[in-house]
Amino acid sequence: MDVSGSRKVDRRHVLLKATILAAEGEQEVRIKDLSSSGAQIACASPLRTDRDVIFKRGAIFAAARVAWSDSECAGLEFYRQLEPMAFGSDRTA
Repeated sequence: MDVSGSRKVDRRHVLLKATILAAEGEQEVRIKDLSSSGAQIACASPLRTDRDVIFKRGAIFAAARVAWSDSECAGLEFYRQLEPMAFGSDRTA
């Protein structure tokens, strides 16, 4: 089976809240999917694509790039991978 080019990452479907800090301001979001390299979030206000943001969840602060965005959701790519332990105890399956 050829998986080249696929995004095969250990992703967790979660229902957690986080805060996004962007140049436009701060916004509370809902995390839909979370992995060590990024997150898919649901947000009330669209985020600008190819912009840097700070993802904040509890004691976790992660610099990220907005990889894609639409009117309801956005995909974040973390600049540094999160340790699995950083979000492992808060996840829901």
